[in-house]
Amino acid sequence: MRHTALAASIGKSKRGSLKQSSAKRSYPFFAVCIKDGGYGISLHFAKIYRVIKPKSGDLDRDVRVIDEEGEDYLYPADWFAEVKMSPNAKRKVAAVIK
Repeated sequence: MRHTALAASIGKSKRGSLKQSSAKRSYPFFAVCIKDGGYGISLHFAKIYRVIKPKSGDLDRDVRVIDEEGEDYLYPADWFAEVKMSPNAKRKVAAVIK
């Protein structure tokens, strides 16, 4: 996909659309960073990250992401767009992205 097509498709996502009820969500899943919020050391724009199940007390507007430091940390959900993939593709990506 060309970069401009990717940017156009990312721009169409709705703010906060990444967050769903944890009962409806299958964890982990993967999301692409669409805004790094100045955390260039911990996040990289356009990189795919593993999103894990929220912990008790996590706010609905945040997602728990395994960042560049290999730690799970809360980031705003609207900084990410979920990457939809088949279960087989998800297993392959999970083997590469820790």
